[in-house]
Amino acid sequence: MKTSDKELEAYVKLRRALHDGRYIGIGFADPRRHGDLAMQIPKAAWAPNKTGFELEIGPVCFGHWKFEGLYYLDVRIAPDSKHLTKSGGRPTLGPIINDSILQMKPGGEIDVSKTQVSHFDQIRETAAKLYPMHKAEILKSKDRTIAKYFSKFFNEINNLGE
Repeated sequence: MKTSDKELEAYVKLRRALHDGRYIGIGFADPRRHGDLAMQIPKAAWAPNKTGFELEIGPVCFGHWKFEGLYYLDVRIAPDSKHLTKSGGRPTLGPIINDSILQMKPGGEIDVSKTQVSHFDQIRETAAKLYPMHKAEILKSKDRTIAKYFSKFFNEINNLGE
C-alpha cells in the first residue's frame, strides 16, 4: 500500500514531536514475555531517518520499531506529561490586577484615607474593562487575591503621604 503525501507529512511531524519530547513512544521489547512492562523508547530513536522511513502503522499503534538492536512491539504514542501540564489552567490574575492599579493610581482613585478592602470592587471593575476576555475570572476573584497585589501599592502610597 502506497503512503500518501499527507500521511507522510503527518508522519514526519509526529517523528519531530517524538524526537523533541512533546510526545513519547512506549513499546514492549521483543521477545515479549509474560509480565513484561512497556518501556519508553528513547528520543534518539525518533531522529530523522535519512535512509528512508520505517512506517508500519496498525489501527491504534505503530506496530513495531527498531532502534539500536532492540525491536519494540505494540508501540504506542502519548503526549509527554510535562507537555500536558504546561497547557492547562487559567492565567494568573497578578499582571491584570497590577495593570488595573497602575491605571487607577495617576487619577487619584486610590484613597489612603479609606481601607484597602474598599478599593477591591473598583479594582475588579477597572480590570474587567481593561481585560474583557478575563472578565468572569476577574469578577469572581477573591479579596485575598486582590489584596496580594494591592497591599504593596497601597502601603507605598500611604508611606509617601506621611
